Amino acid sequence: MLTNGVNRNPTELVTPKFGPSAKPFIVHRQIACTASPILEAAFSSDNFQGRTQMYVFKDISEETGRLLVHWMYTQKVDVDFNELYDESTALVELWIAGEKLLITSLQNAIIEEWHKCQHMAEEDPPFNFDLLRYVYKNTAEDSYLRRFLVDLTVIYISPNYPRRNAPLEFLLNVVDRYASFAKLVDMDEEIGMSNSREQYLVPISNVEVDNDSS
Repeated sequence: MLTNGVNRNPTELVTPKFGPSAKPFIVHRQIACTASPILEAAFSSDNFQGRTQMYVFKDISEETGRLLVHWMYTQKVDVDFNELYDESTALVELWIAGEKLLITSLQNAIIEEWHKCQHMAEEDPPFNFDLLRYVYKNTAEDSYLRRFLVDLTVIYISPNYPRRNAPLEFLLNVVDRYASFAKLVDMDEEIGMSNSREQYLVPISNVEVDNDSS
């Protein structure tokens, strides 16, 4: 639910800054606080963010910051899903930014669109393996993003495809996924990836339900 401070002045602005150079983006406070309970708490507090109405995200790149702000205003993921390999790094970084800011709707929009477009993609592999170290460094063991990328690997990538850049934990997850089947089967049919994207979506929190109903 929106705070009184957000409702009182819908023209009030805040300044999230992204990347090592702290690139500033000017955003309506109501838009930012509605999108993220983390931002709402920060900009409503008595600490530095609340006093200055600025929030510096050094660990979120400038381009990811641009995509994040675009999402706040449009509820659209501004990447070319016809080029999944090239865009996979941007999608992963944006998903992780959504996790840090508790924007579950953004995380799930990324997975839903990626899931829909993957079956039409011709790239092999369907994502850049170099991004896996970033994923495994910035997500928890039970991450829905990890589960999604592991299943993409099992279904769409040949077992003989080189995985030299992949972290050991990812490789173990892939092996465990293969080992969960007692016999050779159609992996896509067994996992249900084509027909069921819900297994990769982050559950909506009560906070977000309250914000959506405001």
